[in-house]
Amino acid sequence: MRSIHGGKTLRRLGIVSTLIDAAAAFARRDTRTGFLLLGAALASRWVPGLGVVVSVFSRLYRRIRRDGGAGLGETELLEQGVVPAGQVAER
Repeated sequence: MRSIHGGKTLRRLGIVSTLIDAAAAFARRDTRTGFLLLGAALASRWVPGLGVVVSVFSRLYRRIRRDGGAGLGETELLEQGVVPAGQVAER
C-alpha cells in the first residue's frame, strides 16, 4: 500500500474527485459542465491535476454566473442609494 504522498494515489484521488464533480453537474442538469469534467478526468490520466483545475474553474464560473457577475457589494450599494432598487436583477 502506498502512502498518501505517493504520486499515483494523488493522481487517482484527483480523477475520482473530478468524476464526483461531473456526477454532481449531471444531477444539476448541467450536461455541458458534466461532459467537460468527464473529459478532464479522462485527460487527467496523462496530465496530472488537469481535472482538479477544470473543476475549480467550473465552480468559479458557476458562482459568477449565479451571482450575475455583479453580486459583490450589491446590497451595500442598494443601502447607500447608489443603485436604485429597480436596476437590480431578480434572482
